[in-house]
Amino acid sequence: MNRIDTARIYQLRQGGSLGQHIAPGSGIVGKPNPDGLALIYFEGNLLDTPALRSHEGRIECAARRLFEDIPTTALLYVDPQVVEESLLEIGEVRWDPEAEACRIAIDPSRMDPLADQFR
Repeated sequence: MNRIDTARIYQLRQGGSLGQHIAPGSGIVGKPNPDGLALIYFEGNLLDTPALRSHEGRIECAARRLFEDIPTTALLYVDPQVVEESLLEIGEVRWDPEAEACRIAIDPSRMDPLADQFR
């Protein structure tokens, strides 16, 4: 049976506290955790890797880490209230582990046009 995992895609809100920990333009994904905290993974491409120059590439990288439980320092457990004040939900990413593929769906109408997503 093919198991599909789903996570939310986020964008940093202007002035939110998570902006101190997550670089502008990062691909950010997350999902609620059973203990009440949200698990957030992010990829800012601070080393300018060619494969991560697109926003979708950064989202896919963060999603793979989340779904495959890949060790990284680019993750945070945060209170849902911090998620609400710091992140804007803009879409969904679905991971199919058998196909090793991500399907990214972003709703442009939900994005903050003033945010720096494409550095």
